[in-house]
Amino acid sequence: MKRRGFLRGTAGIGAVGAAGTAGLAGCLERLGFEEESAWANPPLVENRPDAVYLPASREEMGTYGTATDGDYAAALSYTFPHRFWTVEATTEGRTLVDVDADDSVHLMVSVWDRETHTVLPANLRLEVSQDGEPVDTGTSSPWPMISQRMGFHYGDNVQLPGEGEYTVRVTANPITGINRTGSFEGRLESPGSLEIDFEYARSDIHDLSFETIPEDRRGSREALSLMSHGGDGGHSGDGGGDGNGGHG
Repeated sequence: MKRRGFLRGTAGIGAVGAAGTAGLAGCLERLGFEEESAWANPPLVENRPDAVYLPASREEMGTYGTATDGDYAAALSYTFPHRFWTVEATTEGRTLVDVDADDSVHLMVSVWDRETHTVLPANLRLEVSQDGEPVDTGTSSPWPMISQRMGFHYGDNVQLPGEGEYTVRVTANPITGINRTGSFEGRLESPGSLEIDFEYARSDIHDLSFETIPEDRRGSREALSLMSHGGDGGHSGDGGGDGNGGHG
């Protein structure tokens, strides 16, 4: 199922009462929010277990491109803007980060070691620019995330000024204060800098598939299958989650 079709069906009901025969985008703007914000929040699983569980939905993701620099490789992926949890060692424990009406896309970066194909933790910096000028400076430090489909990666919702061509510079600063052993001994001690060009088009986000999981399976002690990942080729497949079981 395409989210565009799902959204059209939902908006059509609202349009009858709120805006007559107004088009989808016009209807949403009259109701006080942008089109992207309506994509953002699939259902939540009720009575969630304190364990890995099957979420309420599964989203497709796409890959904008990959890049390499020495021992480092990185892939830049995208999906719908969506909510996620941040988890910290505090009394509050976790915080829900919701979607902003101006969010354009959820960008995700995976960094891995080209020799061992191991996904790497890093002090990551992300800079998005257009024609050499920075945009959305809030994405400079993306969140470390875990997803049932992607595994460990970095990501955040990003606000772009419009459709067009952009460049992402990924700076991977190595984690300090640790002992490297085995295949990592004496390696990955210097930063990596990788640039990936991409073209943002709203239609690419619209055309990603969106699948709801049957209600009787939501919250069960299962997990979505992992997507493929290997070599310098990045990954492909679906990103899964309802803001709880998918990313956090």
